[in-house]
Parts: sequence; C-alpha cells; structure tokens
Amino acid sequence: MTDLRDLWNTLECVDLSVPLSEEFPVSWPGLPPFRKRVLNWFENYREPNGEEVRSLGHFYDQSLELDEHTGTHMDFPAHILVPQALAEYDKAFAQGSLLRTFAGPAIVLDATADLDRAPAGISPRVSVDTALA
Repeated sequence: MTDLRDLWNTLECVDLSVPLSEEFPVSWPGLPPFRKRVLNWFENYREPNGEEVRSLGHFYDQSLELDEHTGTHMDFPAHILVPQALAEYDKAFAQGSLLRTFAGPAIVLDATADLDRAPAGISPRVSVDTALA
C-alpha cells in the first residue's frame, strides 16, 4: 500500500488559496467577517479607526478573528459526522485513501474577463467560453 509520503512525492502541489483580507466577502449571513488587529507595535500609535495601540516593547504582534469557514478551505465529512462514524473516517484518512480523491489532473483557466464582469464582492460564474478557450 502506498503511504502518504509516496503519494506526496508523485504530486506537483499548486497552492490555490485565496489570501485572507478584511476586504474578503463573508459568504454566509450572520458569520463574523475576518478581522485583523494590531496588538503591539514598536511605538504607540493610533489606528485609522481611532483605536489606540500602546507599545508593550520593541516587537510586532497581531490577533486574527475569523469564522472557521473563512477563506479557502474544505469541509471534510468529519465536520458533520456523528461521533460513531468518525473512527472509520479517521482510519481511512490516515491511510491516505481519502486524500487521493483530492489529487488529480487539473487545468488552469484565465477567468479574468469573468471576474471583471462580476459585481464587487461576488464570485463570478466561469463561463463555458472561458473553460473552452
């Protein structure tokens, strides 16, 4: 049986993650937006929103507030499985059999034109013309 190291060595990994940003739209009503706060800076200063940041020393520190569904992610079945079903799922995932379902051939589409036509904060539907180009 192939273990995860063997599988990993046969793949070219391409990170398609979307960077987190306070401008990133929240897609589910009622969930909190992504928020980044500076907790410490090298000197005292005031944020653009008026919040004062007092320096605790010569270092930078920040906190992040976000819902677990923020940004690029995948909700695995364990997210909704009852506890009795988790043991079999965890065993299959540890052996790499479930990981294989997320690896395979791919193509890259330039959907810039579709993005340019979409309203701000709305993910565009990629057209058939784009996919066939």
